[in-house]
Amino acid sequence: MKKGVSWGAFDKTVLGLRAIFLILGFLFLYANHERLDMSIPFLVLWLLASFSFPLFFWRPAYLKAHFFFVTDFITTGGLSLYLTYEVNELVGGMILTSFMTGYLYKGRATLWAIVASLIFFPALESILIESTLAFISSMINYTLMFGIGISLNMVLQTQRELKEQLRKNEQQQEMIKEKNEALIQYAEQVERLTLLEERSRMSRELHDTIGHTLTSSIMGLDAVKLLISSDKGKAIQKVGRLRDVLNRGLDETRKNIHDLDPGSQKEIKLAEQLREMCEDFASHTDTQVTFTVTGVVFPISETHKRTLTRSLQESLTNAVRHGEATIISVNLSYEADGLNLTIVDNGSPGAEAKHGFGLRGMEERLLTLNGSLDVSFSDEGTTVTCTIPMKGSERAYD
Repeated sequence: MKKGVSWGAFDKTVLGLRAIFLILGFLFLYANHERLDMSIPFLVLWLLASFSFPLFFWRPAYLKAHFFFVTDFITTGGLSLYLTYEVNELVGGMILTSFMTGYLYKGRATLWAIVASLIFFPALESILIESTLAFISSMINYTLMFGIGISLNMVLQTQRELKEQLRKNEQQQEMIKEKNEALIQYAEQVERLTLLEERSRMSRELHDTIGHTLTSSIMGLDAVKLLISSDKGKAIQKVGRLRDVLNRGLDETRKNIHDLDPGSQKEIKLAEQLREMCEDFASHTDTQVTFTVTGVVFPISETHKRTLTRSLQESLTNAVRHGEATIISVNLSYEADGLNLTIVDNGSPGAEAKHGFGLRGMEERLLTLNGSLDVSFSDEGTTVTCTIPMKGSERAYD
């Protein structure tokens, strides 16, 4: 019996049986007092001792099986042997003790108690009344009572195991509940972070797209303004091109708002895409832009393409808008360990030295791909280098 556990219904029932056997013992003493040599008051005390002394080792929240059996065998067993000898017949005084041996059985450690109650005491009783049949009769009776006791023991053990399993299940359910709550909180946090990241991404997309389109359009309009008086036909042609640029910018802005990738990018290789961007920018801003590709071309994912495209857009726009550059050189380098996009312009380095929203956006984009942004300034102008490391497994066909 475990500490902190109260007696159950079976324990109370067994205690009631002991009380009944105590009463039966009083009645036996009363009915056979003339056949007994020992004084009745002493036998009554002995009978009370056989009932009470073992209870010191078997009570609520406490059990010492070895001491219980020893005390019960000494008090109850001794009294039973004495009465058997005095009346020269079996009195069955060890019946309840045999039952208790099974009821409080604790495995191999208490096998000795089984031998004592089922063999030793029946043998002594048969010797006292000089009857072999008495040994067989006592052993059968005590074995039956032992069987009833150990059956109840197994029922109680199963009940305790079920209660323990139920307790563990309740603990697991509580743990699962706590983990579910934690997962819900985590999911909510991820959702908030995802929303913030998406907002940041959309702001960068709109900034790069609208900024690049409007910058090239404004500069193109400035050129048209000068051409109207000198070459009206060329001015009209340039207005048509500007209209196409604005339409493409509008389409790209709409697709960004709806979180769609530009359809043209899925069909055009990165080098072609960047080359077209440089040619359009040069045409509408009257800026000399050259584009070169070095290394062995390999396919990359849409994410890498979009990052380098936006980086080039921002670099071209900054070079003209802030640095007032007139010559820009762009090189896309396919290398064994990744991609390098280098933009060199002859603009004013002081004007481009401040990292604004656009440069921060470029840097954030590159960092998401484990890349880096390097901006260097000299008297000749500004150099922007975008580096994206790539393993062979990261390269994907369009």
